[in-house]
Amino acid sequence: MRQSAERVVIITGGTGGLGSQIAPTFAHNGWQVALTDSDVDSLAQHTQRLRNGESTDAVVRGKVDVTDAVQVAHFVASVEKVHGRIDALLNLVGGFAAGTAVGDLPDLAVWDKMWRLNVLSTVTMCRAVIPSLRRNSWGRIVNVGSRAAVNASAKAAAYSATKAAVVNLTEALAAEEKARNINVNVVLPGTIDTPDNREAMPNADFSKWVPPQQIAETLLFLCSDTAHSITGATIAIYNRS
Repeated sequence: MRQSAERVVIITGGTGGLGSQIAPTFAHNGWQVALTDSDVDSLAQHTQRLRNGESTDAVVRGKVDVTDAVQVAHFVASVEKVHGRIDALLNLVGGFAAGTAVGDLPDLAVWDKMWRLNVLSTVTMCRAVIPSLRRNSWGRIVNVGSRAAVNASAKAAAYSATKAAVVNLTEALAAEEKARNINVNVVLPGTIDTPDNREAMPNADFSKWVPPQQIAETLLFLCSDTAHSITGATIAIYNRS
């Protein structure tokens, strides 16, 4: 196991509409990136892009269920084996479900799904990565929440409540780890300008949405030494949405 000269970031959901912007941004700025996703083909294509362009070193990738503690532990160990360190974690994995009022739900399946995708995934990854950050006496964790965490909508209670839980989790982790020089923050995007969102809302004014690159640059700043004093923060990124 060697010790990477560059800082190393794990990005969950690293090839999605948001991750596909964030991973190259970090790589272009000198970070070594490790990507998880559930789509093997997308992982392969995205990893090759990074190796051919933004990154000059190994790109660790893994098809990982980030709610599964065993799979997550194996992936984190593989990153440490290749790079000898982990410096930052970006929790991009999440899910959205809406359309039914709580009083009309036929069962609680949607609540279980939102809990697993939005909260359990974040807890599982943080739990696995924090020991590595502690060994460095330096670390950054940025969780991706949603505007819905503070502006809940009708018929989207499960989504809004679990994103609010991510905010509270972030605050707790920040308090737990601040003495170890580990910063934990959460960003709350408005509607993100991704191909999936454009397809779902073709008549919307896309100019009001949040460009993924703006989120990428915000996360890059939060993972920098310049952001030393920022921890436990909830940062709104709404554009005009």
